[in-house]
Amino acid sequence: MVVPVRDGAAGIANCVRCVLSQTRPADEFIVVDNGSSDGTARVAAEAGASVLSEPTKGVYRARNVGWRSTSADVVAFTDADCEPEPDWLERLLEPFAEPAVAGAGGEALLPEIRTPAQRWAALRGFMSQESHFRHGFMPFLATANAAYRRAALEAVDGFDERFLSGGDTDIAWRVQAFADGRLAFQPAARVIHRFAEHTSELTSRARRYAGGHAILRAKWSQWPEFVAGQGTFLQRTRAVWMLPGRLPYRLVRGRDLTVSLIDAAVRANYEIGLVEGKRRARHLDVSPLPGPRAPAPHR
Repeated sequence: MVVPVRDGAAGIANCVRCVLSQTRPADEFIVVDNGSSDGTARVAAEAGASVLSEPTKGVYRARNVGWRSTSADVVAFTDADCEPEPDWLERLLEPFAEPAVAGAGGEALLPEIRTPAQRWAALRGFMSQESHFRHGFMPFLATANAAYRRAALEAVDGFDERFLSGGDTDIAWRVQAFADGRLAFQPAARVIHRFAEHTSELTSRARRYAGGHAILRAKWSQWPEFVAGQGTFLQRTRAVWMLPGRLPYRLVRGRDLTVSLIDAAVRANYEIGLVEGKRRARHLDVSPLPGPRAPAPHR
């Protein structure tokens, strides 16, 4: 299994300890230090992980370096700010008993609900793997809690390293579209994902995710089902332009105002990220993948 990390010294030891305490131990466990400057590699090694160094920054490059360094038939992934439950890996591997399953993912849970940002994340299902699996185009898996057959990773040439975010979505779709793989959702395979204490983290994530979504749009523009599900600008920004009416309504009824405020902040930052991502996609000269029934590319 593989954990990519950059400047994650504060949390990597907890992640490593959880991985090493699994009911079904990993055959190989690799932490890929992606150019950290805070001693992450030392902390991970002291906690018991095998550590590789990949100085070229990029989380998807780090994941590629990690899985290619292993010999496992199934490679599991999680993130440095995640703490897998003791039976996580055992449960995550269960769907692979079915040969048609190329990838599987479990749920990522918040550790507690203490702040307005965490309440919003729980209410909106922000980063919910179950909602990812119900995506209207094709299911996808966040690599905070996912595993793939090595053969599937090799068939699509791994993660697209041009992504800063969204590469986990892209590889899940390519595995299904071009490697005839099926994904499985395994809710019993759970990790605790420590994030979203502050609204600023939600808005920065939304902006970063949108940048990745812009590259997804460029890559998957030949697939009609994907294009049809994108929504208009007015639809996407409804939480922003309806805010002046929603706040008095919620105030009069004694309801929490932070939900509407965070809705608007997240959506506004998402649109900013889309603009930035479109510029980056043009700079990278991202070419569309062939549409349905076309020959399969690697990336």
